[in-house]
Amino acid sequence: DGNNICRLNIEDIKLPLIIRNRIDGDKMTVKGMNGRKKIKEIFIENHISQEKRDQWPILVDSRDEILWLPGLKKSKYNKPKEEKCDIILKYDLKEERNET
Repeated sequence: DGNNICRLNIEDIKLPLIIRNRIDGDKMTVKGMNGRKKIKEIFIENHISQEKRDQWPILVDSRDEILWLPGLKKSKYNKPKEEKCDIILKYDLKEERNET
């Protein structure tokens, strides 16, 4: 799937889901990592320009827990194909690819 599809279980998150832009100091628990990582660092590691960082969608739940940075990173809340999930989201990166 890469980072373009996110599978979530409603038992692990708090609805509703919200798409927002970044806020200074944002951190997420990246899938497969211990601890939290700054969104700013993820953008830098992926060579995302400052302009795009300010417009990049971030999926959060109603607790403002970052669930997914579409196209870049999944959080610990992402479920593999084999596990139960209630929500499947897909992100199309066509516009971002054409701009770089």
